[in-house]
Amino acid sequence: MPGCLEVRYIGESHGVGSYTLKPAKAGDVLLQEYPVAFAKAQRQDALEPHRICGGCGMILTSLKEECRRLALLALEATTGGSSQLDERAHGSSNACEEQKYEHEAVGNRAGVTECAVEAPELAVIVSPDKLYDTFKDHEMWEHFQKGVEVSDDIPEGRADSAEVRFCSMECKERCLGGRGGRFVLPLLREPPCNELQLTSGVMEAQGIEDVDKLRTPSADTIMYQSTTLTAEAAVEVWPTKAHALATLEFLAEKYNARLRLVLFILARFLSDILSTGSVAANKQFEERLGERVQEFVQHYDEGASRGLSPEQRSFLRFSWKCVCRWITLCCVNEGKVATEVAGSEGKFCEGLCSAERVCSSAAEWFPLQLYLRCFWVTDANAHMYVVVSPLYSLLSERLPILSGIYRIQSETHFGKGRGENVCENEDSNVGSGREVDRLNRQMKILQFLFQTVDPNRAHSRGVALYDAAAKINHSCAPSVRFVPTHGGVKAVVVALRDIPSGEEVRTSYIEVGAYPTNKARREFLLSSYGFNCDCPLCVTECEPT
Repeated sequence: MPGCLEVRYIGESHGVGSYTLKPAKAGDVLLQEYPVAFAKAQRQDALEPHRICGGCGMILTSLKEECRRLALLALEATTGGSSQLDERAHGSSNACEEQKYEHEAVGNRAGVTECAVEAPELAVIVSPDKLYDTFKDHEMWEHFQKGVEVSDDIPEGRADSAEVRFCSMECKERCLGGRGGRFVLPLLREPPCNELQLTSGVMEAQGIEDVDKLRTPSADTIMYQSTTLTAEAAVEVWPTKAHALATLEFLAEKYNARLRLVLFILARFLSDILSTGSVAANKQFEERLGERVQEFVQHYDEGASRGLSPEQRSFLRFSWKCVCRWITLCCVNEGKVATEVAGSEGKFCEGLCSAERVCSSAAEWFPLQLYLRCFWVTDANAHMYVVVSPLYSLLSERLPILSGIYRIQSETHFGKGRGENVCENEDSNVGSGREVDRLNRQMKILQFLFQTVDPNRAHSRGVALYDAAAKINHSCAPSVRFVPTHGGVKAVVVALRDIPSGEEVRTSYIEVGAYPTNKARREFLLSSYGFNCDCPLCVTECEPT
């Protein structure tokens, strides 16, 4: 494991664990790692971050857009409702209405807040224009950017690439190429909140009744068609990759969000194999992909085995059939692209040209049990992530600067009191009083803003699968924790206390203090993660008195 930790084998009962290579102090960063794959959580309303980088998860927004979004969140929090916010979230309110709501917010909040904030500060955080005017000198800061669009020459076409953006050209190339983003391009866009938009295709299935019900299936349809849908029928239901991805997107949003993460992982494997440029005759594509998935599930702990309800079994079987069809179509499309690029030279892989034939038996080399194990791996190893608002990043970066200025000013004043010539030009070293006052007011407003708004809606959230970070075991009395990140999705592990060299570090898989009794906490860990916790807290509680 890179950084301050290394993975060591503990034993059959625990598998592996993460140990410190050197002493660590409380607050030290022990590990930073980018994810193998991540999937953003579905937005619940229009005021959550709506545009992220498809490659790294960075929130893509301008200062003005972010000020408007957070001001509306603050307005909702201070007025106690959202009935008037729907139109304002889309920019349709006029200035008189905005001023009216600002006065309401100040009136409702004044006198009840525990923060020492004057009404003018409250009026700032609920006004998009005032909030923007307060911070407009930071408009060109690196965390405020709109990103770049997917170009129209993507093989999948313009419809697939609609609303997909990246923070930079480098991130775009890394995602679409090395990480297989080109195979799941529609899933990289931000879906509208509380609405499912499905890609419409130009081909219609023939000979299959109620094909729309199979593309956007109800729970009853899934229960029935999971066993009756044949491979031949699947070809007609999902004639193109766009059709298959539309159904998979629907299934992920309505039934099981973890499907999105599994698809991103499989897309990365597809990219690794298909980008090699050749598929040897004695090592067909399907064998290589099957082996790659096998290696993946063996690399991670699959967690506790659990029983599946009839509904869960049906969902897994139905979605698996759609995934097999999607894999086939990815190979077909990649073969066509290779043919076009090669031109008359014919330097494309023969295996890719016959992709339809090679992948027609996808169910044989990617069996349902292997698909199920992919879900178990993500359930047992995926971590929740939080990427904070760019304005929160501004607060985190500038607040220590302000504290440093005050410390220098204090030392300067103390030195002058003793007759010492601490600095000949005070303003050049610690900044002018006007600049310090302005920065102090900005930080005060940001602190109050993020104490007011709902953090679950102010920041971007989702799940991510890591490599090294996934090896950190659980403790109800953790020594480390994962912290929210600035910019893109990343695992950042921080020490909660001083840790000596060679000690195993552990984090808590659950919210500390979330369960009313010790018994309830241990039962949840056993049922959800499949282990009896052996941390000092649990061992002490289990000892007979």
